[in-house]
Amino acid sequence: GNDPDTGDIYYGLDRFGRIKDLTWRNFTSANNVVRLQHGYDRAGNRLFRKDLAANAAGQRFDELYTYDGAYRLAFMRRGTLNATNTAIAGGTLRAQQCFTLDSTGNWLGFRSDTNGDGTWDLVQSRTANTVNEITDITNTTGAAWVDPAYNTVGNMTTLPQPADPTK
Repeated sequence: GNDPDTGDIYYGLDRFGRIKDLTWRNFTSANNVVRLQHGYDRAGNRLFRKDLAANAAGQRFDELYTYDGAYRLAFMRRGTLNATNTAIAGGTLRAQQCFTLDSTGNWLGFRSDTNGDGTWDLVQSRTANTVNEITDITNTTGAAWVDPAYNTVGNMTTLPQPADPTK
């Protein structure tokens, strides 16, 4: 293709070489299997991920990202983006996550709404030691997760299983 913004033949990249339009096609049918568009702020943080193939199939998998003052991810919302890609359109929220971080980037808190009903299904407080290992995960809402464990050189030896974090 020929990008009208950059004049480049690689129309999927912006002028800074970041992916702005990622397309995977089924060449036997010429249909998009995946089509993801991304937008960035001036600092290079990804502001949104628009899933055009999912939207065409009636699925709500767009994502909107918010960052803290140190440009660390603080909030993610999933649903259908509005026309300006600045908010999740009303009534389309599918899921959301919120991260509270300390000065070194450790998670002090984590909240997750897995079904988009606006109620946090998981609310956690986390504690880390001086070498940034998670030492305690406390749940006030949702099932209690297993606390990670580490060997003497700092490798994580026990962690919550992705399919069942209580084990």
